[in-house]
Amino acid sequence: MKLPPTYPLFPPAKDENDAVVQYAQVSEKKSVVIRRVWKAGDKHSVYPFDREGNSKFEKIKVVSFEGLKGRFPQGFYTSASYGYGPTGTLFPLFRRIQEQVGVSEVCISRTRVSSISNEEIVISESDLKAIFSKFSGLNQNYREDSAQIAASTLHELLPKVFKQKERKYRRNSLAGFIESSGATAATLSSLDAKSAFNIVKGQKGLLDPEQILSTRQQLDEIYIEDVVDDFEQIFKRKNKGKDEEQWQKFFQNHSWVLSQLFGMPVVLMSAKAYVGGKSIDNKDGKIADFLYKNSLTSNVAIVEIKDHTSELVAKQAYRGSDVFAQSPDLSGGVSQVLDQRDSLQKEYFQLAKNGTKDFDAYGTICIVISGTVSKLNAKQLKSFEIARANSKDVQIYAYDEVREKLLGLKKIIKGEIKPKSKPRVAKKTVATKTVLRRTQKRN
Repeated sequence: MKLPPTYPLFPPAKDENDAVVQYAQVSEKKSVVIRRVWKAGDKHSVYPFDREGNSKFEKIKVVSFEGLKGRFPQGFYTSASYGYGPTGTLFPLFRRIQEQVGVSEVCISRTRVSSISNEEIVISESDLKAIFSKFSGLNQNYREDSAQIAASTLHELLPKVFKQKERKYRRNSLAGFIESSGATAATLSSLDAKSAFNIVKGQKGLLDPEQILSTRQQLDEIYIEDVVDDFEQIFKRKNKGKDEEQWQKFFQNHSWVLSQLFGMPVVLMSAKAYVGGKSIDNKDGKIADFLYKNSLTSNVAIVEIKDHTSELVAKQAYRGSDVFAQSPDLSGGVSQVLDQRDSLQKEYFQLAKNGTKDFDAYGTICIVISGTVSKLNAKQLKSFEIARANSKDVQIYAYDEVREKLLGLKKIIKGEIKPKSKPRVAKKTVATKTVLRRTQKRN
């Protein structure tokens, strides 16, 4: 499965209509508006785009959601990684709209009934739910039919090996069949009508929970969710040693994520930064993955990234059963970043003179990001923590630790973590102050 592209997202900004707008950098020279939240009227819009940043549809440019408190209904992508717009379930509906009419906007509304004008087609939320159920039922029916045919075919060929597959009912398949077959109450037999009545008798409707969020908070949530989603997609991959370039792109697009590892204000100075080391024949130059700079002191830090599947400690114990050495991947990364720091400090004056950015390189901080601590057993984790705590010059982080920082930030933005109330301090009375003064004199 091809990994969806990771687009750098600019922080939300207001436009001339006082709406909050989200932009994405889809190529080196092209940025596009991907989402807009209107301050008044409870309306937010997306601008579906493909991998090149072009509109997904020739005619339909905008999909809006009205009266939904900032949420997306079923059948729509909620992440910029997929370019927003309808999912595969509802895509045929949009394709038919485009073929039949020339509107530029489709609006899903809780407050208006389904209608059409010169530039806009409105689909009420209740109508959309019914439409989604029909399409979902048809899709499920198609998959079920395919599986049924495959099972029956194999059973006919090799009945002793393959058993006949019993067809099971799938939710929404009945609605899809009725709609596609044109069945009506007049065409149903008495047995059909009785069966349908027995199924639906006593069923109660379910109400969807509403999320009440402010305009800006909703966009912030979408922004952090997109970043977390991009992180998770790479983190779930199991291509050992082959995703380092994907991480390089992710951290370059979202450079603020790595800045969370520093205990000081830092900004990304350069990715793939040359830090010296070339020989007289112009070989063996040292390239750091990321060079960060303290925004107040201009001192730089070097960040070296490895893959999340890299080993942190050796699989076999070095001594006894509970002493494990660092893995070649980790020790190699540590040696590499220290070598880069050595080159940078030795050639600092030449690099600073030839460069276009001011920076200093004293006491340069080094960080290595590699592996996953959750994969370690208790004995391996002990050895890893002991070695990491005694790594004087290099700070070591695992990818799942970076992930936890991101998830924590997401909870803060979504209001799931609230600041603890400060403990109340009793006021000092006149008598208390007098006792304190006397005690101080005695001492």
